[in-house]
Amino acid sequence: MAGLSSSGRRVSEGWDNLTRLLMHYKVALIILFLMFVFVSFVVGGGLIYSLLAGKVIDIPESTTTTLAGASTTTSSTLSPSTTTVTTTSSTTFTTSTTATTSTTESTTTTLTEYQIKACVANKIQRLYMRNDSTCFQCRSIRNYFGSVIDSVNIVDCESNRESCDDELNQYKDDDMLKTPGGSDASRGGYPTAVIGGVAYVGVNGKTLEDLSGCVL
Repeated sequence: MAGLSSSGRRVSEGWDNLTRLLMHYKVALIILFLMFVFVSFVVGGGLIYSLLAGKVIDIPESTTTTLAGASTTTSSTLSPSTTTVTTTSSTTFTTSTTATTSTTESTTTTLTEYQIKACVANKIQRLYMRNDSTCFQCRSIRNYFGSVIDSVNIVDCESNRESCDDELNQYKDDDMLKTPGGSDASRGGYPTAVIGGVAYVGVNGKTLEDLSGCVL
């Protein structure tokens, strides 16, 4: 009995010793954890306090902008007493160019028959004519102009034949007596129209329109 009692006492003492050792380790771990928490709180709290207390100073901004499809870069540097925070943002702009097409409209004005004849009459400087009974082409010209004939500067060569011949010969001498086609005329004739300083022999309504430029 005495042996068992002694053995139990030793076991009890060993257990007590182990319990005390574990308690020492547990206390050491708790102390280390509390120190870690304290240090973290101090460091984090100090940073937060610095930001809240307005110790962020010297904030330079640099902005570079390039138009026509370039990029815009903004750089900001925060410089507190112990902490530097750098933020960079880049934005790309795309410029779209829209081509505008300009349309030019060509307008052609169509003159009435009366307007064409009035235009031709205005372009004739002198129209050498004879009586309808002796000059078929002269009658044709009068029929062409109709009521506009009064606007034409007509030279009556029936009663002033000699004077008209002299004037037409003068055009020939000056190399200004032509056929409607532009060739030199060998002699004067009727009707003869002076347009632009040139005397055209044997004209009709169609050639007068062409020579005057009133019909394009």
